[in-house]
Amino acid sequence: MLPPPLPASSPRRARSAFALSLLWPGLGQLHNRQFLLGTAAVTGNTALYLAAIPWGRIGRIYSITQTQAGEIAEGRADPGRAINKIMEAAFAPLPARTTVLLTLALVAALALHAFLTWQAWSYARARATPPSLPA
Repeated sequence: MLPPPLPASSPRRARSAFALSLLWPGLGQLHNRQFLLGTAAVTGNTALYLAAIPWGRIGRIYSITQTQAGEIAEGRADPGRAINKIMEAAFAPLPARTTVLLTLALVAALALHAFLTWQAWSYARARATPPSLPA
């Protein structure tokens, strides 16, 4: 009597690759065992999403918040006016060049996200083997 055959490595499911890639670009490629492409995708798209954050504005809001908190603690500022100053800093218009760069980074990140989701799904779908009928 022969021992039972070893199970073959299970094919990756297209739906799970699609869902993982929707969650974060590159996870579907890692799921499909495309480690180089998956690592590059996770790194690249993370960098694009981080580039689409107006870091200068966040730093400005943080410094105004710290200044106003110190003035409130010392009794030199009214809390209502402090909140107004913080809100003015948060909603002040961005410079035109910054707006264009942030928009380009966000569009590039979303386009790459869509492409990588499609690529993970199609790769997993092409590699899937149809179920075999019992003998």
